[in-house]
Amino acid sequence: MLHRPLPVLKSVLAVSILMQLAASGCRDLENPPQKASPEIQRQDTSPSADLRWLAKEDPSCQADGLSVAVSEITVYEWDGRQTAPKKVSFKGSAGPDREFVSQNITGSLIGFVSDYNCTISATGAEICKVDKAKVQPEPTAFRMCRANATYARESLESLTLTSQYYTESAYSFYEAIAGRKSGIIKSILVPQPIFMRHFTKADGTTSDRVDVNNASFASIPADGDQAKMGAFFIFPTSQKSFAASGVNLWEVPFVMRHEFGHHVLSHYLDKTLGATSLRLAKDVSLESIMPVSYRKHSSEAAFGLASGVTAPQFALDGINETFADLFAYFAGNSAKAPLAGVRCLDVSRDPSSAVTARGSKKGLDSARVAIYEGRSAPLKSDGCSEPQFDDEHDIATALGQPMASFIEQATPNLDASVRGEVLLAWASNLKILVATPSNVSLDTLVVELVKAVKQKNPNVTSACVHFKAAITGLPKASAACAN
Repeated sequence: MLHRPLPVLKSVLAVSILMQLAASGCRDLENPPQKASPEIQRQDTSPSADLRWLAKEDPSCQADGLSVAVSEITVYEWDGRQTAPKKVSFKGSAGPDREFVSQNITGSLIGFVSDYNCTISATGAEICKVDKAKVQPEPTAFRMCRANATYARESLESLTLTSQYYTESAYSFYEAIAGRKSGIIKSILVPQPIFMRHFTKADGTTSDRVDVNNASFASIPADGDQAKMGAFFIFPTSQKSFAASGVNLWEVPFVMRHEFGHHVLSHYLDKTLGATSLRLAKDVSLESIMPVSYRKHSSEAAFGLASGVTAPQFALDGINETFADLFAYFAGNSAKAPLAGVRCLDVSRDPSSAVTARGSKKGLDSARVAIYEGRSAPLKSDGCSEPQFDDEHDIATALGQPMASFIEQATPNLDASVRGEVLLAWASNLKILVATPSNVSLDTLVVELVKAVKQKNPNVTSACVHFKAAITGLPKASAACAN
């Protein structure tokens, strides 16, 4: 049975949470917002004029008292070289209000536009005040009036339906994993949100920028008659990025599966982290919001954690990204090169590649760990695809392939759902570990993966040889693998 559609989103708290998320890409925030997950890559912004805006193909589709049953849709899928249409079976419906829903997606919110007034200090720090955000105009529900129709690739309908299909496929993979934790919440989509930042520099000059080329997940707490729900944000593509690669991120199956991986880890960690370590507002329940890190990028703080960010939290941020990459990879049945041709992600975030785009070997040695923990300066980088090891996404770059290989070697000739079992066992272990924040570090978080692998296959001596060689900067995890 399908859940209630979008009228439940009229909650003031729900809109408030969505507004706070809009500012999350700012590198240095006053009163930083709570956020469900880091995005799939470092936040990318673009001048507002560079935005590729997709319009509805059926702009006149409105509630008319009729119902539409959908059994198939056309989605657009990137194969590493080009995007092609693909007709797929898909069960969904649009009731008398025409709001399109499917098994786990209770609707989509379109026309979400939020404005933020921000400043850029003389040192280059970006500061966006969350309490100055405003949403305009009021977002509306995504409606469908044509059953089993094929929409053009460059339409808001295709963006929404393609994203919905890959998100539902991630739900299906999760539901197929034996021993999974029940009760994972239903979600909405927020396709093409416009998160507009109006910047004023110290010299008085101004500029407008929007968040582009990304995706994100958040949990919205229950409020009144509104049930707790997840929200997947699918950001627009910039003209510059599309001209360079020819791909929209929502056309890459790995992307929505990655965001769903954040949903899974949020579901497992539940209420185990204390509010102090996560900087949660008093009126927001813990299970609804996952941590996010904020680094200072200015001459005042060349490296090190931003004020108010704890080391355990920042360690968990890196593992959150890594977990999401692994979930996406196994949900795609370990297909090689799942991000081929995708700007900034391509080889570096590919869990099947042992090297980055520039040929650096993946893994975490002591020097890279020291950078991430704020004890050394970040590496120089001349492009978005090469890690500097000062960002949680760089941890996913470093650990994704060694961990994927370790799990695969420990579960040879077994299907993807068994590897999913290992991931969920790791998530269960993490729940216990993070209950005591003082015990949390990159090293101890990876120890829990080793334990999860051994729970599935105690004889991992051969697999450990290769894994230990990739994590020399994590002595406790290395020792756990050897014992």
